[in-house]
Amino acid sequence: MYQALFLGLNIDPDHILKIADWRSNALGYSSADVKPHNFHVTLAFLGQVTSHQLDALLEVLPHINWLEFTAHFDHVGYWGKPKIHFIAPSIIPDELKQLAKQCQTLSRKAGIQIEKREYRPHITLQRKIKEPVTALYQPSFRLSFKEFHLFESISTATGVEYIIRESFPAHPDPTMSVRERISKGLL
Repeated sequence: MYQALFLGLNIDPDHILKIADWRSNALGYSSADVKPHNFHVTLAFLGQVTSHQLDALLEVLPHINWLEFTAHFDHVGYWGKPKIHFIAPSIIPDELKQLAKQCQTLSRKAGIQIEKREYRPHITLQRKIKEPVTALYQPSFRLSFKEFHLFESISTATGVEYIIRESFPAHPDPTMSVRERISKGLL
């Protein structure tokens, strides 16, 4: 049995609402809008995964050593080939790059084919855009991530749904004081 899976970062409910509000105000409403509860940042797209591959992956994912981090999503863009509007960090935190790299490496070791290309983290806001629009103003969202997830992509009559199947917590940065963690939104 195959499952459509990916590894990613979930967006907290407060920021989901803020991002959806920004999208409506800056880009306008569109029938191409992604459902806000589906907002996420993909770390590794796994595609169709067998139960054997999934078992192998679930053995190694808890051992990923990563630190919680914050990313500033301050850029809006459009990619013509997939025809999507997205927001992204203009500066990608090293912690995010390393987490994505570890997820992709371990997925390959579990026998899952991962496409080799530059990692470009983003949150998809609209899909299948016929004509891109220019945002009225730039986004500015500081998102904190304390766990990553194994998501299953399920097609329904009302569109795709992304369901969290497993969660993997970060390790707190031992060099960061409580005050620093609070100022970065990590506590």
